[in-house]
Amino acid sequence: KLYEPESQLARNFLVIAPNIIVLDRIYKDFQGLRIFFEDPVVPDNGVDGCNWRDDFQLTLHRQDEVRITRSTGNIFLTNIHRVYAGDDIPASPDDEDTMDYFLGKRPSGATTDSKVDLGMIVRDIDELVVLNDEAHHIHDPRMAWFKSIEDIHNRLKQKGSALSLQVDVTATPKHNNG
Repeated sequence: KLYEPESQLARNFLVIAPNIIVLDRIYKDFQGLRIFFEDPVVPDNGVDGCNWRDDFQLTLHRQDEVRITRSTGNIFLTNIHRVYAGDDIPASPDDEDTMDYFLGKRPSGATTDSKVDLGMIVRDIDELVVLNDEAHHIHDPRMAWFKSIEDIHNRLKQKGSALSLQVDVTATPKHNNG
């Protein structure tokens, strides 16, 4: 939006992994934001008269390591469990995994116990792109992953905005025959 003020695209990114193993692999690529400069994704300063590299100011936040967030320029890298809005998404008999519905909420564990409520942080931001890795997990509207993204989008709509983009990637074929 710095160079295209009328753009509907967002300047904050939520990168969601399905588990800690995938999260750690993605984090290695994002450490030091190397991926943007080594690939290279960001043009050199001077291209089209713009200072691309100087103006490319992003802060990488990993799971609970959320530092002071600015209104723009944030990459939130997390597993899906940290995006859930806690009690905002009650267990339902329609959930794919009905264990919480029948047995009650599970105790917090290593993937869900946190002092930082990343789910609320991303719901408070005014502009957001969501990138889902292993997205073959999310397309059932009964799943908490799907419901969480839908909730983020609805909260943005209440503020007169919307998710500007959702990208779902997977290496898993939808059907067994590819």
